[in-house]
Amino acid sequence: MQSYFDPKTGELIGGEIGAAPQQSAQQNNPQEQQYQYNTNNQQTFQQDFQQPQPPKKGCVPKKLLLGIGIGCGALVVAGVLIFVVSQLLLSNPVAKISTAAANTFKGGQLYELFNPTGIVNKDGMAVDLLLEVEGEKIGMSAAYQQSKSKKAANAKIDMDIDGEELALEGTIELDKDRIALSVPQIGDTIYTYYYTKENDGFLTDELDDDDIEMLNEVLAKLYDFGYASDSEAAEKAIAELITAELAAMEIEELEKEEFEVNDKDVNCAGYLVTVTEDNMMNIVDGLADVYDEYYADSMDDLLDELYLDMGDFFDELEYTFEDMPDIELSFYLYKKQLACVKMEVDGEDGAAYAYFYGGDYPAQNMEIVFEDDDDEYSICRLEGSIKNQVETMLVEVEEEEICEINYNQKTGEIEISGGEYMDFDISAVVTRKGNTLTLEMDDLEIDGLDASGSITISGDVDIKLPKGEELDLGNASEDVWEDLAEDLEDFIDENELYYYY
Repeated sequence: MQSYFDPKTGELIGGEIGAAPQQSAQQNNPQEQQYQYNTNNQQTFQQDFQQPQPPKKGCVPKKLLLGIGIGCGALVVAGVLIFVVSQLLLSNPVAKISTAAANTFKGGQLYELFNPTGIVNKDGMAVDLLLEVEGEKIGMSAAYQQSKSKKAANAKIDMDIDGEELALEGTIELDKDRIALSVPQIGDTIYTYYYTKENDGFLTDELDDDDIEMLNEVLAKLYDFGYASDSEAAEKAIAELITAELAAMEIEELEKEEFEVNDKDVNCAGYLVTVTEDNMMNIVDGLADVYDEYYADSMDDLLDELYLDMGDFFDELEYTFEDMPDIELSFYLYKKQLACVKMEVDGEDGAAYAYFYGGDYPAQNMEIVFEDDDDEYSICRLEGSIKNQVETMLVEVEEEEICEINYNQKTGEIEISGGEYMDFDISAVVTRKGNTLTLEMDDLEIDGLDASGSITISGDVDIKLPKGEELDLGNASEDVWEDLAEDLEDFIDENELYYYY
């Protein structure tokens, strides 16, 4: 792929720019997009947080990393609470913080291009990967889909290695009555098992009644999971739980402080949010109650078969948050965007800061810093700029360059190069069409190994089970099972699948 820009300076080179890849109207107008957060991750708080010792140059101490981990956990918790209540309260400090956070992470095409909203989809997602390395080809894809009527998964593999070719595909579909499997390379037959009916074939002779009952129950639970009739009520209960807990948290206004935004010192309004052990315990207890009311009847028996117990899980969560020190989060706002987020642990020296220095958009230049007494340690820093429609981003960790990203907003070309500790170079064209992100890699070099290929990730999935004659495995005779085993063995031999073991 021809480069139209210098990755170091951003200057246009190599003649006129070719036609840009087709992009969605939403991508061409990133200002109109809303950056959203996926704050469903649960972070673990650790006990006995100690004061970190001053690190050697280029090395972050374990205690410091522990402190940052606690800070990230607190930020995630606060983010979840803030997001939920801000939908209900539109004029209080919580809403101001939430609005500022949303405003801070919007405006940059790179952010919007890789925004996971829509791509990471609980109702369905697909990933396709193709790599060509020194004449060898490896292609793989996987997809899943779920709705109130069915769940489905599909996987494909297409390889050509040392002259040996392999193409294989499988589709599984689960609905309210049956599970079905299709493997086109073996034939048009659709292999089915009806878990809601009485079966009287060779399979039931080989398995005892308890095994058959457990199999049927597992399939029924898998079908119900995630789309039970009371799922919406459970989600509402969780939202109300978090909303109520946020209302009980301490939120107070702070004196204004000065921070650097867009290369100048500005006065910023501040708000303090305190997350306590009681807050976290109340949330854990509330989640346990929601599970008992909406999910226990359908999940406990299945979890017992897997030697799992949700009561133990919630007990572990409570133990995690037991004796947790108060986490104080200070949010400083400037013109409806974040200027700084400060995290302090009650009873401990030092604090972690996230600074948003601004630029062409608020989060273009930002840094995470740990401050202990009069010493400051830069944990992570992003430096960005836009010149001649080329967006450049430099990522540093502990003041060491990790990678540099150059993205041509007009052509879609992107170049990513690793720093001293990460030896790689990627040259590609990236496009975002709705909920689908595609990366066409013209050149991928890792530790001297050259490759090319593509990666596509999409939140739009429509898996269909191929049509064919049905074979009911639950009622199939021993002869049918023996024929099936022979067909499978022949397929393995013909395709030399043992070659890949």
